[in-house]
Amino acid sequence: MTDPDHEDGVCAEPAATWAAGAGMEWRVEWATGGLIDGAAGAVGHADWVRSAATTVVDGRAVAVTGDDEAVLVWDLATGERMGDALPARGSVWALATAVVDGRPVAVVAGPDTSAQSWDLTGHQLLAGLVGGAWTAATAVVEGRPVVLTGGSAPALQMWDPATGERFGDLVGDPLTGRVGAVVTVVTAVVDGHPKGITLHDDSTVHLWDLTERRHQGGVLPPTGGSRQRVSLTAAVVEGRLVAVTGSWDGRVQVWDMATRTEVTGRAPLTPHTGPVWAVATASVDGRPLVVTGGDDRTVRVRDLVSHRQVGSDLVFPSEVTAVTMVPDGRLVVGFGGNIAVLAPPPPLTTRSTPATGDTSARHGSQVNVNRRCAVDPDGPKRAGRPLWARPENGADTVGVMGAEETTPEPAILMQRGLTSLGEVACRYQADEIRPEDLPQIAAEALAAGLDTPTLRELAGWPRNAAPRDIRDAFEQTLDESGIELPDRDLARRHALRRLAARLIDGEIAPADLTTDHWWETEAETAAERSFVALIPQCECCIEYTLGLDQQAWAAQLRIAALALTSSPPIGPGC
Repeated sequence: MTDPDHEDGVCAEPAATWAAGAGMEWRVEWATGGLIDGAAGAVGHADWVRSAATTVVDGRAVAVTGDDEAVLVWDLATGERMGDALPARGSVWALATAVVDGRPVAVVAGPDTSAQSWDLTGHQLLAGLVGGAWTAATAVVEGRPVVLTGGSAPALQMWDPATGERFGDLVGDPLTGRVGAVVTVVTAVVDGHPKGITLHDDSTVHLWDLTERRHQGGVLPPTGGSRQRVSLTAAVVEGRLVAVTGSWDGRVQVWDMATRTEVTGRAPLTPHTGPVWAVATASVDGRPLVVTGGDDRTVRVRDLVSHRQVGSDLVFPSEVTAVTMVPDGRLVVGFGGNIAVLAPPPPLTTRSTPATGDTSARHGSQVNVNRRCAVDPDGPKRAGRPLWARPENGADTVGVMGAEETTPEPAILMQRGLTSLGEVACRYQADEIRPEDLPQIAAEALAAGLDTPTLRELAGWPRNAAPRDIRDAFEQTLDESGIELPDRDLARRHALRRLAARLIDGEIAPADLTTDHWWETEAETAAERSFVALIPQCECCIEYTLGLDQQAWAAQLRIAALALTSSPPIGPGC
């Protein structure tokens, strides 16, 4: 696995200085992976942190985080691990917490095995539900704690976290049409009534009355494949239940679940520049806030009343795949394989950042966010600046995406949709770039200012040079530039996700997937396996291999592609 801490070059100032300097408002309390200068950070997860939740164990506030191998419990005050890891037994896609008979309980959900509830006091398994689950949430219904889980079946399961007793399934109203597979479930309480809100594989958002166990309608899906919704949370704002969704194209939208219409507020919500993998809400000092994070490595806090961003962007070294917020205002952020906890100084106040260029002071309470993450007026204009210190080994190499002070990368590469020579290496390993294209890419890189001895040689070769010689020269160029070729299997898995995204966006037809031996990809996650299983060896054998006609196959392939692109990133890489 690529070290997520050193994957991207970041600012030269130590993070401890940034966190404690004059005028600072957010401060990093602790982070795993040794990212804070002068502080010994604990070892983080072995893989991407896909989910996070908080609770109280033995009087101590804790964070519960999960990846593909384990569920870890952290003391929020000190960053210390509490006890042994809970065995995940496969990918952990969702975590939820509850209090059952006075005991703190964590619910662990993943697509490979079963959903399970664990007593966090003694790390004892309490109950489980046979069959994989994509998502989980908890609620109290008629005075009894319940777990809601969902997955590939178009229904919500309700069960007792202490005993595993099933209370039945929640299914859609047949008169209103099909309710698809459940991607995410969250809960909220409105006027004393517990509600469930679900996001489905067709991007619809549905509302459920948990007491009466009935469907109460939903929000229609967006138009356009790139607008598919990939994350969901909910809150009660001025007495009304709202859902907040994050989309593949970076949009963050708020929906009034009573009217099933979008709430625009007094200002638009600034979109992210990539998929919004993580969203969470909390009420801080009686004020509803929403936290979003995603593929652009940025975390934003927004006020759900005014819809204005609260403070500046917080930028992390890797994609943000999990966020949650404690009622005292502390942020828990999962990025790469690491965890960070950020806290504003008490008392928590809010600063509403104007939606336009107006930076004048506003009246009202304020949440102060780290100003060092704001645009640097004397430097390159960007959405924010990183919170983290530059790695001690100074590994700012050519081809590291987003690194500061690196050798310039070719502008032509960006026109090709590539952002660095490192990404060219990833696409090359995934067989997305042919050897005959490499001399031209080398020439473009040379013209833009990148220079190594072998690069100059490769740039002068014709397209019809021997492929083996081209490959050898390109790999020597990477070595001279300090860029390592990624693992081929991992590169192909990243390419598989790009392929699914292109299918959703209509850039390629389903029949195009029968080329390049995609059916041979070494899939590791449930979403990858589902997608690969629908890719036949040739177009002519679709019906023979899968037992499907063309139309049915294309429909199932699109559903699998949506599930794959909606799943969290597989890990650092291309």
